[in-house]
Amino acid sequence: MAVACNVKLPVFVPGRIGEKAARRHFRLAPEQLIEVSNEWGFVLDEAAKHEFSRLLVLGHPGKLAKLAMGQWDTHSSRSTSAVPFVSDFAKETLGRTVGEARTVEGIFALFQEKDCKNLGDQLSSRIRLAVSDRLQKRFCVATILVDMKGEILGYSGEISWWPGS
Repeated sequence: MAVACNVKLPVFVPGRIGEKAARRHFRLAPEQLIEVSNEWGFVLDEAAKHEFSRLLVLGHPGKLAKLAMGQWDTHSSRSTSAVPFVSDFAKETLGRTVGEARTVEGIFALFQEKDCKNLGDQLSSRIRLAVSDRLQKRFCVATILVDMKGEILGYSGEISWWPGS
């Protein structure tokens, strides 16, 4: 649909959380917003066949961190939990031991705003690089991570191509 509508700046989201956040933070035409669900590998491989100018990937870090882990089917029954990865990544990024958390959002909740933003930006960067590699760098990618309420936790890449609301 996006290709048929000549969309050049699509926004890929996993589901409703990403969709609501994307609509909240950006002025998007309906055909720009593409719900990927769990099939990231398939959708990104298909996207690489088309002439998009740029791509924005927006969603919850509990889902999108799996892309940085090389898990392109993010369904919980076909992929592993992102909690250990994000916990280790937070420890590496922030240079200190991370407390216990049962969810990725719980990991973010352990930190003050500055550290939370740093973690969000660095994790976004890792996800952006993984997506860009999967696309064989055919076009520029930006990523935004949001919490369950749709608040931005961090981002990577140039997001000014998608006008804010």
